[in-house]
Amino acid sequence: MSKLKHGFDSDFLWGGAISCSQADGAWNEGGKGKSTQDCRWLDGTWTHDQIEDKHQNNPFCHDELMNALADDGVEFYPFRRGNDFYHRYREDIALFAEMGLKLFRTSICWSRIYPNGDDLEPNREGIEWYRSMLGECKKHGIKTFVTMLHYDIPVNLVTTYGGWKNRKTIDFFARYVETIVTELGDLVDFWLPFNEFNAARFSPWDGVCLVKDEEGENFDRAIFQCLHHEFVANARAVEIVHRLSPDTPVGGMIARFCTYPATCRPEDNMQAIHDDQYSNWFYTDVMARGKYPAYMNRYFDACDIEIQMEPGDEELIARNTVD
Repeated sequence: MSKLKHGFDSDFLWGGAISCSQADGAWNEGGKGKSTQDCRWLDGTWTHDQIEDKHQNNPFCHDELMNALADDGVEFYPFRRGNDFYHRYREDIALFAEMGLKLFRTSICWSRIYPNGDDLEPNREGIEWYRSMLGECKKHGIKTFVTMLHYDIPVNLVTTYGGWKNRKTIDFFARYVETIVTELGDLVDFWLPFNEFNAARFSPWDGVCLVKDEEGENFDRAIFQCLHHEFVANARAVEIVHRLSPDTPVGGMIARFCTYPATCRPEDNMQAIHDDQYSNWFYTDVMARGKYPAYMNRYFDACDIEIQMEPGDEELIARNTVD
């Protein structure tokens, strides 16, 4: 009989994670521009059920966006406040070290580096803040796992270009990635281009910055077109890291949903397989295997979805799979 194992291996990466929009605050300091997460409205008096109802039944809409763009307050915008990591990162990271954390996952705010997304030059103050924060981790012997895009893109890219609906956003993202890998790569141990790639389906504003009531009848078609642009952008990011920092791994991630068949009947088991494919494996297959899986043809046909690809897209995705 084998003995139970006690403790962790010496190379086990015990870690913790935050995202910039959830933690940083300082939404209008240090040259930062307004991001899509800065536009998410929440009434602090709501109950848990009311919050869930907002999330499930009243998705982000045009009026909500317009109100957020006109409102510079913080009371109803918790992502503008965060928990003040921007100002308190030194003492927070010292607490991480005291806990014995070996790995810290955080994200870079695109609009802190390029306030409008389409700027020709980056915001040096934003770059220096990230160098200081990541350097603080190194000072305490903590490895860094950095997400390039954790939902928030500069809101100007949505209002001016349509966000991920527009292929121009791929180029803007690639410029941003080139900048942060060049400027911060020596302080990063692991890169992750996109947080929860499949969020486009369960939270379209977060995942692909789509406003449902601004789209036509086939909302799913718009989602999957945005996703294709993100897949191309992901491949561009992998290519950039492998070129500029070849020894730094690049990962991929999803929000992993579990599906169980309701009964042992073959029909229920097949439905569980399909749900797993559409909710989970599609995204990892493209990122890790480098191509759209054949089973998605069935889904696209059933839902009247046709994705517009440009010449070279498939080859780019195939060449640049995650590590």
